Amino acid sequence: MSPDGAHLIAIVLSTPPLHDPPPQTLGDPIYQEGGHWTLKLETADAGGGTTTTLQRDFGTSYPSPTEIVGWDNKGPLATLATPLGAQQAPPSAHLFGTLVHLAPDGTHLDTLGGSNCSAVDELSDGTVICDQDWQQFSVRSSSGASLWQAHLPSDNYYFGLWLSPDANAVAVQGIVVTRNSVASAARQNSGGQSQLVALGWLDSSTVIEAARSGQLSLYEAHGLTKIRDLGLSGIFAGLL
Repeated sequence: MSPDGAHLIAIVLSTPPLHDPPPQTLGDPIYQEGGHWTLKLETADAGGGTTTTLQRDFGTSYPSPTEIVGWDNKGPLATLATPLGAQQAPPSAHLFGTLVHLAPDGTHLDTLGGSNCSAVDELSDGTVICDQDWQQFSVRSSSGASLWQAHLPSDNYYFGLWLSPDANAVAVQGIVVTRNSVASAARQNSGGQSQLVALGWLDSSTVIEAARSGQLSLYEAHGLTKIRDLGLSGIFAGLL
């Protein structure tokens, strides 16, 4: 949905018919042999009906489709060649593929962060985090100009990076990384490895963190000390 609530855009991916009988083991087929994967791009304006602006038949092969992932100040966002599943947690929690602006008819417009950017998070002005290899990242403008970059500590596998609203810090699991420093919740807890998972930013100085139990808490970003528990569990999806 557009930020003003006036426009909708959605991709509908349809699978082949399910296999009958259903699979009983991991080696059994899920879908009927010869069934097709199909995609529709649909748009709508407030108060109006839905219009199908693009249809595509992927055939019988397992696809890596374009997927709508959000909307920024410039328009709808989509990822290209999007994986539909993974065994290992990817660097991003919500962007899985090359990030582009998408026209209403499905045309791929500009690539955010430049052609070699694997985007893992994006701000409304187009600023993105580009992850290189799970060990380092760069923060770039929409056009690909490098704003700053940093390495992640080498003692862990870090996934789910979130860029602060002012683009000056990145939260991932139990750490916050800036140009010149790393704040770690583990260091606040007798040196043990953090059990926290970063889920986003409330503002440029406050991170939303989840414990293993799912309990949400507010943390001061640059010292990564707890401010307070929120008294609820869940997934942080926007401002509280």
